[in-house]
Amino acid sequence: MTTDKKVSPICPLCEQGVLTEQETSELTVYKGVERMLPLHFACCSECGTEQAEAKHIRANKRAMQAFKKEVDGLLTGVQMRELRESLGLTQGQAAEVFGGGPVAFSKYESDDVAQSEGMDKLLRVAQAVPAAFAWLKQHAGFAADQAALSKESMVLPLAAVGVKRCAQPQKFADFQLQTPMREQLVIGTAYFTGAAQSQWVH
Repeated sequence: MTTDKKVSPICPLCEQGVLTEQETSELTVYKGVERMLPLHFACCSECGTEQAEAKHIRANKRAMQAFKKEVDGLLTGVQMRELRESLGLTQGQAAEVFGGGPVAFSKYESDDVAQSEGMDKLLRVAQAVPAAFAWLKQHAGFAADQAALSKESMVLPLAAVGVKRCAQPQKFADFQLQTPMREQLVIGTAYFTGAAQSQWVH
């Protein structure tokens, strides 16, 4: 019976020692924010030379990219994957719904690249507003979720912003809520009095 053993690579510099995996931490500063990030490399057992192979460079770059995303207020790769899975999408399906290309989400989630601010906001909206996500899926060619797209589920209560129901509905296709209360999102048909119309911009 034989067992497979991992053979350590020979040092390409001295050609005598073997390279062993090493990991340490290094203080990194980005936009004034300090963070100890993992640093991966290999060290020769004979000449002591520290070397970074392609896999080490990739791991170090991903750690830095995740740190930068966090500082910039973007979703990290781990958060992107959790959000996508909460929406019930594969990476390929997410690319169809949100755009970015066939391998975009693979790169986002591995922290190989950072998503744009627009993409980041779109993903957050899709998770926070089921009707918006249903609309995006429908326009990407997926079967429409009629329950999520119904007017009843697309209208959230406006009592918190002092909006009263009136007899006639006024419909707005595109609007923007000018209020610090971000949770008061309305899609579809909004019922409100004339005094509340100053809350909206077409």
